[in-house]
Amino acid sequence: LEQYEMAKKKSSKQPFSGSCFLITGAGFDIGKALSLKCARMGAHVILMDKDNRALNAVYDEIVAADYCEPTILKLSAEELTGETGELIRQQILNDHQHLDALIHTANAAFPLTPANLLDTEVLDRALHTLHSLPHQVTRELFPVLKLAKKPSIIFTSHFSAHTHKSYWGYHAGAFAALEALTRQWAADTQNLGFSVNSVDPGPVATAVRKKHYPAEDTSHLRPPTHEGILSLYLNLLSREGKTRNGEHFNLS
Repeated sequence: LEQYEMAKKKSSKQPFSGSCFLITGAGFDIGKALSLKCARMGAHVILMDKDNRALNAVYDEIVAADYCEPTILKLSAEELTGETGELIRQQILNDHQHLDALIHTANAAFPLTPANLLDTEVLDRALHTLHSLPHQVTRELFPVLKLAKKPSIIFTSHFSAHTHKSYWGYHAGAFAALEALTRQWAADTQNLGFSVNSVDPGPVATAVRKKHYPAEDTSHLRPPTHEGILSLYLNLLSREGKTRNGEHFNLS
């Protein structure tokens, strides 16, 4: 009993104690770093990714650190529909009664191509992957998010939505659409107490960036574990950060 009370007291000191966060792309890069950080701060983290080995590695690291045991959700965004979506919503309800936050960090790489050579099928696939799937996940989890007292949704964006650097056409349109969707979610849920924002973490040494710049000197890049990057997400998940809504934050 004494050990239980000590553990309870220790947990209550954590800023996210009792909270439940679902993080997409949790197996790699920013998603992994954020999952570990949120768990360290007392949150129960639901790790969503399609890579089982990566998810297990994050799970093991969280458990080894004696943080709150996470939940593994091995599936892609396409699978989070219909019966699967209902099962996941029911599990969240059974375990936590609601979902406090949904943080999108999953990303994908598409070829760097001049506008006159953009392929329609690839363009559609980029829009689907980078814009439509985050919306699909958000829509499926909306019933459990709205049960939280002050739910948060964070979409991760990209510099191409604003800078229009050469050859980023596949990404530029998709991420610009994602930011517009972020503001729409923010407007449509503000009366329900939601906090919905987008984040551009700037130049980060991620696996996706390496596909675009395989020979790049990464010494000038921030690592995914960079405190400035994680702090931005964590601040938006905090009590004070949840007063922000419909905003875009850029760390470039």
